[in-house]
Amino acid sequence: MREVRLDLFKLYDEDEKPKGSIKIVLQQTLKYLIKDILEEIKRKEKLKTYELTKKLGMSYSTFRMSFYRGRLSLNFVKKLLDYCSYAKKLKIINEIKELSSGTGNTYIKVKVPKYLTEILCKIVGAIIADGNLYLGK
Repeated sequence: MREVRLDLFKLYDEDEKPKGSIKIVLQQTLKYLIKDILEEIKRKEKLKTYELTKKLGMSYSTFRMSFYRGRLSLNFVKKLLDYCSYAKKLKIINEIKELSSGTGNTYIKVKVPKYLTEILCKIVGAIIADGNLYLGK
């Protein structure tokens, strides 16, 4: 069976509340790539950082705090990639290693698979069908 590339941006739901949204965990390389893209867009569009972040759906202060904490919402990055070349999109997508969700006590991080394999599809199917993977209660 061939492997199917997983599109992480399909996880984004328009109706999600910002606090409960899925976030991309930023490693150093990913931070540098996003900074470069933001600078490039600012030059092209002749915008200040706060204007650009607002255009992408996030206030400047929220962006700074999120970027400093190393987590940007999936929605923000999805909108950012709409301004990029295909090559830069691929670089960003290939650098996404972890996603996070929740705040405080409900905060969790999950490693991101790059491809859907037959085994992964079976596991996901079992969880969707039954709600869990426990053998007994």
